This record gives sequence, structure tokens and C-alpha cells, in this order.
Amino acid sequence: VLIAGCGTGHQIIGASQYKDADITAIDICDLSVAYAKQKADEYGMNVRFIVMDLLDVELLKQQFDIIECGGVLHHMADPERGLSALCKVLAPDGQMKLGLYSKEARTAVTEVRNSIKNVDIRDFRTKVFHGCYPELQELTQMLDFYGLSTCRDYCFHECEHQFTLPQIHSMLNNNNLELCEFLD
Repeated sequence: VLIAGCGTGHQIIGASQYKDADITAIDICDLSVAYAKQKADEYGMNVRFIVMDLLDVELLKQQFDIIECGGVLHHMADPERGLSALCKVLAPDGQMKLGLYSKEARTAVTEVRNSIKNVDIRDFRTKVFHGCYPELQELTQMLDFYGLSTCRDYCFHECEHQFTLPQIHSMLNNNNLELCEFLD
């Protein structure tokens, strides 16, 4: 199993569902990898952590039966290039679980984003919790929105791509992938 863009380890804990799997987790941020390693150790998980750019994943010289990549591709300058890099290490008949921002689902954040460019993230998050942005109240239901880095990621990230179904279809086709299902 490859967790591509493991961040602080949330996906890794979820990957414990793969019993007796060899899990490799990569992320470009050494601080995130250090924290994720600490969390995996707390949970008694045996995970190989590597600080690396997703675009360099072929350097692992390994094929993966399962690749999970949530919250990464939509923040890359070229998401399709990232997906292509992952496809090169996906084993034949392997499965990939991708997390991408939906254009429709991100409408409220997109509308608010221009008005919050110069706002302090902590102040913004407090205002969201106090109902000052009613269109963003759904964010308060997400456990990871409570962390400053995740709030920054959801609402202040400098590079964000949002996808429509036809765009996803095209990206999958371009990489010889087949959509199996949508997960919420």
C-alpha cells in the first residue's frame, strides 16, 4: 500500500484496514512525515516513511497494489502529471483511491476566498465557528478543520484545482484508469 501525500498521518491510521499490508507513506514535508511517524508508532503500526515529492515516486522502484492519494493532486501545479506518476507505480489490476476537490462542492469556499485573502487564519476559523460565514458551516463538521494547517489547506491554499465529473473522466481516461465508485 502506498499513501501518497501522507501529511500528518490521518490516512495512515485509516490504512490499518489493510491487514498484514506493507505500507509505505510519502510526503514532501519532513515535519508532516515526522508527526505521522509519531502517530503511527502510537498506534503500533509498522509503516515505512519517506520524505519525497510525489512526482519522484518511481524512485521507490516498487509497484503497489493499492495507492491512496487524498488531498494532494488538487494542490499540485499539474494534477494530471501527479496522477501519471502514481500510475507508473500502480501494479497491474491495482486500485487507486483518490481524493479530489469537487468544483460544485467547493462553491462556497471559492466565493468566500477572495474576501479572506488578507485575513488572519485563526481569526477566520473562529469566525467560521461563530457563524460569521454561514455558507461554510459544513466545514465545522469536519474534525480536521480544527487544526490550523487543515484550515489553511481548505481555505487559503495558494494552488487549488477543482474538478467536474467530465474533467475527472478525462483525467482517468488519459491515464488508462477506470472509475469504480465514488466514496463520500
